[in-house]
Amino acid sequence: MPQVRAVSRRGPGSKGVSFCRDFGTGSALYNDVIVRSGVDTVTKAFDYAVNKFRGQDCLGTREILGVEDEVQKNGKVFQKLQLGEYKWMTYDEVRII
Repeated sequence: MPQVRAVSRRGPGSKGVSFCRDFGTGSALYNDVIVRSGVDTVTKAFDYAVNKFRGQDCLGTREILGVEDEVQKNGKVFQKLQLGEYKWMTYDEVRII
């Protein structure tokens, strides 16, 4: 069973913590993906995902329809984006670009 552990990903004094799932070298997922399939680089990992999820959504973008300034209580001004619907590309389509 995978273990979940906290990992500090920021500099000294930072309170930022992220979590990662540690499958270990003895897990079935590790043996299937890394060992049997030879996935040991980012390129091979993407190729593995393309073969497994071929026609599924992979990369989504949204068109910026407008921008408006939003004034906070402390006086800071943030830009708030108005976004359109997602336009998705499948794993196969992303592999081509």
